[in-house]
Amino acid sequence: MKRMWDSLEQVTYDPAGGVATVTVRTGLYPLEAIFMAGYTLVGRCSLFLSPGADDEVRVQLRLREEPAGEAELEAAVATLAAELLNQVLRLKIAERSARLREIVVARALYGAESAEAAPTDQEPALPYDDETADDYFDDPFGIAVPWEERFGAKAQAGDPATSAPAPSPAAATSGAAGNAPHAPAQPREKA
Repeated sequence: MKRMWDSLEQVTYDPAGGVATVTVRTGLYPLEAIFMAGYTLVGRCSLFLSPGADDEVRVQLRLREEPAGEAELEAAVATLAAELLNQVLRLKIAERSARLREIVVARALYGAESAEAAPTDQEPALPYDDETADDYFDDPFGIAVPWEERFGAKAQAGDPATSAPAPSPAAATSGAAGNAPHAPAQPREKA
């Protein structure tokens, strides 16, 4: 069975050192694509690139997790192979759509420049006219009503947090709250 990374020129594994070395042909995969593909693996591997023969780059992958077996190394090489294809495709799409991007940006900049250069005395058109303005300001669900107007009286009357008296400073220091030891009980006055 042929694996995806068999399309790479040469792959060697050193499971004892946790290293895989891949030789990539720059005629097939541009150097920029190799850099971008390697960047996607930075979280999993340390990558070292070195020049190879005429049109080759050696990529050494060293897994960050210890120990690294051959299966983990093969998975990293497979990811590199897939990312190489992704990045080559990304570069080809960018190359083919470069002129279109230039035209779109030029039109956007020209439109923004001409709008700034020619100020008008007219007010900008609103998205609604006077007939629909009343509908725009209607609030049938009461979403725009402030909280105090909707629940102000109820919240203050029924909320124990707002109606309960604040604790006295003596109660706060006596250890009544939390895990502090309790102060001795004070004798009650008879009524």
